[in-house]
Amino acid sequence: MSRFPRAALGYLGNTTSLQRPSAGIANPSGPMAWALAGYLLAHGRQVRHYHSRACYCGLQGAITATGSPARHLDAWVMSREACRRTLIDAYQEAQFVLVEGEFESSVGDPVSRAGGSLDALCRLLDLPRLVILDAAQAADCRIPPRPDAVDGVLVDGILSDEQFALVQTCLEGTWGVPVVGGLPRDEGIRQALVSLPPGSVVPHAVCTSLAESFARYVEPKLLEFIVDRPAIPAAGVAPVEYRKLSASDRPTIAVAYDEAFRGYFPDQLEALERGGARVVDFSPLHDEAIPERADVLLLGCGRTDRHAAELAANFCMQTSLREFARRGGRIYAEGGGCAYLGRSLRGADGYDYPMTNLLPLAAVRSEHAGPPEPLELTPVGENWLIPEGRTLRAYRSRAWRMELLEPIETLHEVDGAPTLVATGNIVGGTLQVHLGAADLLPALLEPARFELPLHSVVTV
Repeated sequence: MSRFPRAALGYLGNTTSLQRPSAGIANPSGPMAWALAGYLLAHGRQVRHYHSRACYCGLQGAITATGSPARHLDAWVMSREACRRTLIDAYQEAQFVLVEGEFESSVGDPVSRAGGSLDALCRLLDLPRLVILDAAQAADCRIPPRPDAVDGVLVDGILSDEQFALVQTCLEGTWGVPVVGGLPRDEGIRQALVSLPPGSVVPHAVCTSLAESFARYVEPKLLEFIVDRPAIPAAGVAPVEYRKLSASDRPTIAVAYDEAFRGYFPDQLEALERGGARVVDFSPLHDEAIPERADVLLLGCGRTDRHAAELAANFCMQTSLREFARRGGRIYAEGGGCAYLGRSLRGADGYDYPMTNLLPLAAVRSEHAGPPEPLELTPVGENWLIPEGRTLRAYRSRAWRMELLEPIETLHEVDGAPTLVATGNIVGGTLQVHLGAADLLPALLEPARFELPLHSVVTV
C-alpha cells in the first residue's frame, strides 16, 4: 500500500506562552514546524504546511522553509469532506503534510472550543501527534500530565546534549512515548524572530539554521515510523467543480499586497484562479492606481496602522479607489484593509490620518487585544457577497476597533461594535473569513456588474 506521511505538531494548550522558549513569537510552535519542514526538504521531501485555525498567523516561515506559503486546514470552518479533499490534494505536489496548531491537554480542554481544533483534525485525518515540550520543564521534573493521545515528543529549548539526554530519559519513562528530536535554545534566532513585524517573511538564514539545529537531535528512523500513514480513502469526497467561464466573462480580481497588506489565504487565491479568474496584485502604498479592468478588489488584513502616513499621502491611489467604488466596483476588505477604506486610521505613532473615506468609520488598532476570536454568525442585511440567511464561521480580529461615524448597513456586531458592514458594493469588517470554506467564492467569480448603485458611501 502506498504510504502518505503526515503529522500534527504543537504545544499543549495548558502551557503558557511565558514558559515557552519561543515566548514573544506570534506563532510559538512555528520555529519547530519550520525546522522540521526544512529538515525534510533537505532530505528530499517536499512539505505542504497547514495551520489548524483559518486565521492569519504571525510570521511567514513556511514559505521560506518549504518554498510554498502556509495554508489552512480548519475542522471548525471547513466540512469533513473539504478537510479530506484538502489532504488528498496536497499529495499531488508534496510528499509530506505538516499541520501546526495547539493540542488539548485533556478531554474537554478549552482549546477545543477556540475554533479550529488540532485534535479534531488528528481524529478526522489520522494525523500522528508530535507534542512540543520545553526542555526546562522536563529537566526540572515539571512535566505536564500526559495528554490522552500522543505519538512522539519534540523538545524545545535544549541547553546541552547532556540536558537533552536527561529530558529524553525522563519523558520516555514518564509518558511512555518516544522523543523524536528537538531544537537547541538560540537567543539570537529568538530575538531575530521577535523583532520581525507580524506578517513578515522569515529570513532564509533563520530557517536554514533551524533545520540544521534540528538535524543534530532528530531520530530519522523513529520519525519515519511515527509519521508513516496510509492514504485517506477518497470515497465520497467529490472534487470541487467550477462553472466554465468564457474569456469575456473572466473577472479580474485585484489583490492589495505590500508591506501594509499581507492577510490572505493562499488556497483561496488559488481556487479563484482555478475558477477562471485573473488574479493580479497591486500596492496601495506604492502604486498610483488600481489595475485596469479590475472587477473586484480584495483588501486583506495587515498592519496599515504602521503605514498610515504613507497610505494617507498616496492621493492618487485613494482617488482611483473612490472612482472604482463610484462606478459600482465590488470591494471586500478585512481588518486593516477595512480600516484603509474608513474615514480615519490611528497610526502607530498615535496620530489620526485621513484614509479613502469610502466607509464612515474611524479605526484604531490595539497591540494587546489577544488572538482572533471564533464566531458563528448569520449576517442580517443586503450585500453582494453573502447570501441572505447564510450562516458563517469566521474569526474576529480583536486587534481592530471600528467606530461608526454615520449610520450604515451593519450586518453583524459584537457588544455594539460593528464586525461586518456593507454599502451595496462594499463589504468590510473585522472578520477573517475563509471565503472558500464559506462557499462565497462564486460571488467573486460573477462577471462585472458596474450598474450597482453606491448606497450610503461617504465621498469627498
